[in-house]
Amino acid sequence: PFEREQYWRSPYCDVGWVQVTKSPVLDELGECIGIIGVARDVTARRATQEALRASERYFNALFVESIDAMLTFALPPQGPPGGFIDMNPAAERLLGRSREQLLQMQPADILPELGADALQALAERLRQDGHLRAELRVDAGDETRIPIDVSVTLVLQRDDGTHVAMA
Repeated sequence: PFEREQYWRSPYCDVGWVQVTKSPVLDELGECIGIIGVARDVTARRATQEALRASERYFNALFVESIDAMLTFALPPQGPPGGFIDMNPAAERLLGRSREQLLQMQPADILPELGADALQALAERLRQDGHLRAELRVDAGDETRIPIDVSVTLVLQRDDGTHVAMA
């Protein structure tokens, strides 16, 4: 069978997209004696896919072009925050580290003045409330401590119960 999507205009001047599937009709000798085809209207699906792509481009631009540092990290159901998942260029500049370096780290690595108990307390508050604000000092990569006002929000829960948090 042959299958493709193509632009379509009806006799009534409606326009859209159809998914066309065609298959040869063979006689008893295997010779093609015709074609059978089905066309299915996929206009709505294509419009939804394009809207999703446009939305992804928009939110990616907000994340990448923001002058505010943004990082996402894993927050398991218990225990301290896990590793960084993603970050924007502003976070790389603020923290004085490359994306590759930050992807090998977790929040505890950039918050050296915050002890394990204090970090655990913040993680528990985040799990309970879904968000938190705090004034902290981060390590800028060269041992310089930079004061920041951070807002952290849980943005997604994975199938394994781990949350993704965005700071």
